[in-house]
This record gives sequence, C-alpha cells and structure tokens, in this order.
Amino acid sequence: MKQPLTLLFGIIISILFLSIAFPADPMQPDLITRIAGNKEEVKTPLETVRNYRVGDVTKIDDAGTALIFSPDEEELYYTKKSDDNSYEEIWISNLKDYKGIINTKLKINDIRNAKWSPDGKQLCFMGDLSPGTTSLFTYSATTKLIKEVTPKNIKDMGVTSYDWDNESLYLVMSVDIVKPFIELYNTHTGKFSRVNLKLRSCRNVAFYEDDKLMYSDLDENNEYKIYTVEKSGKNAEFIADGQSFILSPNKNKMAILADLNSQQGLWIYNIINKNIKQLRTEPINNIVWLSDNTNIIFAEEDDCKSKYTYSGSLYYVENNLQETEITGTVYPIFTASESGRKIAMTSPDYVEDRTENKGIFAGTLFK
Repeated sequence: MKQPLTLLFGIIISILFLSIAFPADPMQPDLITRIAGNKEEVKTPLETVRNYRVGDVTKIDDAGTALIFSPDEEELYYTKKSDDNSYEEIWISNLKDYKGIINTKLKINDIRNAKWSPDGKQLCFMGDLSPGTTSLFTYSATTKLIKEVTPKNIKDMGVTSYDWDNESLYLVMSVDIVKPFIELYNTHTGKFSRVNLKLRSCRNVAFYEDDKLMYSDLDENNEYKIYTVEKSGKNAEFIADGQSFILSPNKNKMAILADLNSQQGLWIYNIINKNIKQLRTEPINNIVWLSDNTNIIFAEEDDCKSKYTYSGSLYYVENNLQETEITGTVYPIFTASESGRKIAMTSPDYVEDRTENKGIFAGTLFK
C-alpha cells in the first residue's frame, strides 16, 4: 500500500513544483479554455466568411457631398453649396490637410454621377444649369477647366445617362424623355453625332464591347428591354429584360436596378452565361462596380425621412454573389474608389445632429 501512496504523493509534489517554477499568465486563459477556444475557431474553407470594415476614418468637411475619388485614390472630389446657397462648388481634398476649390464661372446645381475617363485625364459629371434640365460637363485634370458638353437641341429633361468609351475619346449620352435620342460626343473635336435609332423611352445607355452600344427602351408590349446596337444604329440585339442598368468595367456583367415593368430592386446579370440573381426587392440608389470586375458595393437605406435619425448599411458582394455587411460605416450615402480600398460617406443635409457628426467622412476598407 505504501508504494502507490508514495507515487501519488510524488505526483502531487511535482505538480506543485511546476506551478511555482512556471506560474500561469493571469492575462491568458487556462490551457483547457485555450484548447476549447481553438477548437471553436477552426473552420473549413467553405465556412470561412470574409469580414469587411471601414477604418482609419477621418472627417473631410463639415458639409457637402462626396463625389468621386481620383484614379490614384489620393484625392477626393466633393461638392458643397456656395456661400449664398445659389449653386454648388466642386472641391478637392488630399484626404489629409489640404482642400481647395475648382474655379469656374458656371453655376451648376445637383452635381452627380461623376466618372473618370479610362486614361484618368478627364472627369465627366451631370448637373443642372437650370431647374428641371440636366446638362453634361467635363473637367480636365490638365487644364483645370470645366466645360459643358450638352447637345443644343434638348427639349425637356436633358441628359439622362452617359458613358465613356475605352479610348477616352467619345462620350455617349441618352437625352430627353418625350422624344428621346442617343448622342455621341467627340471630346477631341467637340462635335456631336446622333445615333440613328427610333426610341420610345430610353433613359440608359453605355458603351459595350466591339465598338457597340448598350441601351434600354420600351418594346411594343410596353416592357423595358436591354439591347446592344452598333454605333450606326444598325443590328440591335436583345440582351435582357430591364430598364436601368450599370455595366461592370469588363462588360461581362451588369447590375439591373429596374426590371421590365420599372419595378426597382437589384439584380446581378451575367451576360456571358445568362444567369441572373435578385439581391434586393426594394430600390437601391447607390451601387459601385469595383475594378476587379467581379465585386460590387451597394448601399441599403433604412430611414430617409426622420431629421433626427438616419441609418442604413453598406454591403460587399463577391464574385459568388455572397454578400457581407461592411462594419464601421458612418452613413450609407457613399462613393468608393475604383479598387474599393477607399470609402467616402456623406450625411444627408436634413439630418439634425452635432456638427462633428455631420459632413463628409473618408476611410479605408479593410478585409
């Protein structure tokens, strides 16, 4: 009987000696807990979910609306009201300690929908010189000048959509509502040319591959369809049902924001394999294709009416159409850089809050 007792006593003494010689770190969990924790954290590749968050957020200005990042993601272009509130100004921030205004004699309101030319030398945007009529403008990053590039024969709404070609030479635009038409503009010569198409209700046009255009229009059944056509207006070809669309940079996919009956939502359509998936049934007003051609970021607004509260979320959608909510966002009114690494967020003008909580904020998207 003495030998087992002696062995047990020796084990106890050894444990006490080890606990004294190597005391546990009080800041660390015990070994059992750590093992259990590690077991819980182990995931198979199929279970792994990427996390997206906005960090390193800085305030750019107390007022205004984020417009677009520069192609190198080092600057943010944004708009803010003039001192007398009669028009909007375009400002540039280096995201650090500098911001300056772009000087122009044009008095433009509701500046929106800005796009860089593929060569990064010209910025195009829509805006209103007079109430109810939208014009198109270009800004040269070289000369620092803003120029109006709107057709002179507009009748009602003016420009309703536009796009750059791959060579940064032409702009294409859809114009007017009652008697719509599609116009091409040569940025080198300054000349316009009309596409020979009979349209009923075209509000969306873009450049497509192989020197073609993509546009939407009402068919004989009063349903909206999306077509491709040559720039001459010949050989129109049906692509998909839908009214409003945004093409991916490589033209292989598109986000459809309104269906054949003008019902708003969000669908992702693969032009190559004809697959389509609906992500939302409610209106989505803000969506950005990233330069990798596969991922998108879009905003979902929860409350846009209360002047005291405003909420919403940003979502990152990957190539497999798995969506993840982005954490750390300030407001769901946003613009993203081409790569998606930079995010700028804007508070609505009508929200009543402390000054430090209003304005334009910019941050980095971490994955």
